[in-house]
Amino acid sequence: MTDFDKDKYIYYFRIVLCVIGWISIILGLINVGINLNGNDAVAAYSNYFSYFTNQTNLMIDIWLTIAIIYANKENKPKILGSISHGAITLYITVTFLIFAIVLAPGYVPQGLAIYTNSVNHYILPIAFIGEWVITESKNKYEWLYDVYWISYPILYVIYSLIRGAVTDFYPYSFIDLTVISVIDLTVTIIVFVIFFLLLGAIYIFVNRTLNRRKNA
Repeated sequence: MTDFDKDKYIYYFRIVLCVIGWISIILGLINVGINLNGNDAVAAYSNYFSYFTNQTNLMIDIWLTIAIIYANKENKPKILGSISHGAITLYITVTFLIFAIVLAPGYVPQGLAIYTNSVNHYILPIAFIGEWVITESKNKYEWLYDVYWISYPILYVIYSLIRGAVTDFYPYSFIDLTVISVIDLTVTIIVFVIFFLLLGAIYIFVNRTLNRRKNA
């Protein structure tokens, strides 16, 4: 397979993922509207986007859209660079792992959520990880990327805690201060920071290994 053929298949693969992803976001928003039951619409939609899952899937959809638009252009925006690509891959991997291991056993989706759950937690994460493996081996990652990548998860927790204190809504029980203690929260944050750093280091190691083999 020539580089041209490979790029063509990647381009079409990204289009398929992008369409699937945006459909999931739209159906998720429709599902929120269906289940309002007289509740405040602004609060309901705000809560929807407060989930790490929905934020990371939205990142993928936006990234793929930009990647498709700039596929045949020389000057590409920085968001398509290795730091952003690797960061989003790391975040969606955490989305996949945490849901599959911690949250999935107690969750039974109904209606439109059957589609959105499958796409947001399984299909898009796995497919995007595969896309990363195929396309990022040509770029050599630096170990410092791991430090950059941890910034968003830390900001997400801070945002969720502040928002939760104001609205009394926490997207996940393991950061819900109405359910757990400050000590438990502190331990959870430390564990997650270590988890993100270790997983990020694994991705950097994999990238550097693939890059070395590609250029050998």
